[in-house]
Amino acid sequence: MGNIRLSPKYGVNPTMLVCPICGEPTGELALMGRINDKTRGADIEAPKYSMGNTPCDKCQEWLDKGYKILLETEDMAINGEKKRTGRFMVLRPEALPDFPHQIAYCKHTLYEQFLEQGSNDGNKA
Repeated sequence: MGNIRLSPKYGVNPTMLVCPICGEPTGELALMGRINDKTRGADIEAPKYSMGNTPCDKCQEWLDKGYKILLETEDMAINGEKKRTGRFMVLRPEALPDFPHQIAYCKHTLYEQFLEQGSNDGNKA
């Protein structure tokens, strides 16, 4: 762990971390220190919430049990990056038995098909 460069204006400049899956706060705090942003000027305030790397306890529990998680994205990538919509779906392991990943991005149109399939089967996916 390196040294933190304090912001003259915001000090340790904390941000609350949120789960990268569901977006709920994880209870972790990141100390950002001085943030230089060329587009908004030097020494900016850290956002109130920032995406963390660690899933929250609930999402981690799903992963530990082998569930698959689909993160919905817009159908078109913006600047080559997948833009998340904020919706996600937790699937039983047997719903995608040959799918090798536990967490994956899913385009909106395919996500809607999963939702439709789940309602047609009379149960949630």
